[in-house]
Amino acid sequence: MTQLVQPRLVNPPEGDPGVYLDFRFGRRAMLFDLGDLAALTPRELLRVSHVFVSHAHMDHIAGFDRLLRLRLHRPRPLTVIGPEGFLRQTENRLGAFTWNLLDARSVDFRLTVQEFDGTRISGAAEFRAREAFCRRDLPPPALEPGLVLSEADFTVEAMALDHKIPSLAFALQERLRVNVWRSALDARGLPVGAWLDAAKTAIRSGAPDAQRIEIPGHGSMPLGELRRSILKVGQGQRVAYVTDAADTATNRERIVALSREADHLFIEATFLEADRDLATASAHLTARGAGEIARAAAARRVTGFHHSARYGDQTGVVAAELAAAAHSGPVRTESPASPDPAEEPNWLRRWRRKGLSLDAALARFDGLPPVDTTELIGAWRGMGLPSGHPLDGLLERLGWRGKRFESEDHVDPLVFEPGLALDPARLPMKTALRWPRLAQSRPSRIGFLLLRRALRARGPAARLAPVCFRGCTGAAMIYDRQPIIDHFRRIDATRLLGLMQTRAAPPYFFLLTREE
Repeated sequence: MTQLVQPRLVNPPEGDPGVYLDFRFGRRAMLFDLGDLAALTPRELLRVSHVFVSHAHMDHIAGFDRLLRLRLHRPRPLTVIGPEGFLRQTENRLGAFTWNLLDARSVDFRLTVQEFDGTRISGAAEFRAREAFCRRDLPPPALEPGLVLSEADFTVEAMALDHKIPSLAFALQERLRVNVWRSALDARGLPVGAWLDAAKTAIRSGAPDAQRIEIPGHGSMPLGELRRSILKVGQGQRVAYVTDAADTATNRERIVALSREADHLFIEATFLEADRDLATASAHLTARGAGEIARAAAARRVTGFHHSARYGDQTGVVAAELAAAAHSGPVRTESPASPDPAEEPNWLRRWRRKGLSLDAALARFDGLPPVDTTELIGAWRGMGLPSGHPLDGLLERLGWRGKRFESEDHVDPLVFEPGLALDPARLPMKTALRWPRLAQSRPSRIGFLLLRRALRARGPAARLAPVCFRGCTGAAMIYDRQPIIDHFRRIDATRLLGLMQTRAAPPYFFLLTREE
């Protein structure tokens, strides 16, 4: 189902913390934390309506000046929410600039700042450009305990954690996910338009099935009929963000409660378990600790970040420790983990953790049944499986999301966060295969982040067809403008093993997991 927001890290895992929440509709975005924002374009920053700051250490707030400079002469308001003391800190920061060029004729930009005391928003103030950003205290919004934002479609929760100072963790919760079956809409000859938003709002507000929705040029239809035939209703999306927290029993309990069954948990993994003494001294989580928390919370997807600079370009080791703890081993927490109804096979877990030789990987591939092309239709999450290939780990470090199969003739083979389909023909595949260390270097990753929108696909870039491969006929994805074919074998009802075939390199293996 279509997600309300597409969340992604602002920087590589070893960079400043931060998550960009890109709303799929409405030209809107939000930020969890406000560190280095160089990777975000001005257009992306101008869409930000709210910023949720964990605490005021420099790597979490250094991007404030750039965001303020972009917004200063534009009327769209901005709200920033932080921990206790954040009002005074923001007032002091604004006071460090000279505003003599601002007056009553200036653009009416308004900055609203709010403080969360661990239970509720306890203080609020407004700073207006026309008033040279003089502080004007406001009454705090009347929200339920634990909430820092409440809107018709979603809420944002906050939880105070111990980092030797209060450090806030956040979770966005969509109230109800309502998507449109486009094929059913077309079959009835109904138009796309604002009436669909009205129907979605009615469903989220609990309106009765008898309520009629006006459809321009088509009269009206009962909400219940729309719900059954055109609209698909499901559990709302949940995205949790946890950073800068000591590994204590209380913190673990609070993090698990906040991120329980999150669709996507972003959690700091600052040190390796071997450096736990450093983690304890600085009040941070280790990768193993973060993984154990993610497993206890039954988070569906986990992304680690805030890796210590001491590990250099070896952040894959940190990610591997996080993944291993998230999927196996004892859980050191008093909160029981929810059972995973779709536990992955042991051989797949071992492959992800330790890798396989090429011969062993091919043997595993040959032992699985083929897939029909119709089984692939839909969206799939992707993950590389290590086999000593030059591309091992590269796609994940660049933000690869997976593949999208609209039909047999319309395939997006490379979808990157936040749902951006890229044109494989525009990517330097030969360079990545010849110089893999260069491709995985930090300058290359930053350059890719800055240029990815210029690499967007203008339409489908591959197609599906049955192909005989290694003595078995099954579904294959044939690239339109690249000498590449992806072959697929079924692991179970929700997982596929993929093999990328090209003459330029040995087979590359990857895992696809069907999105809900």
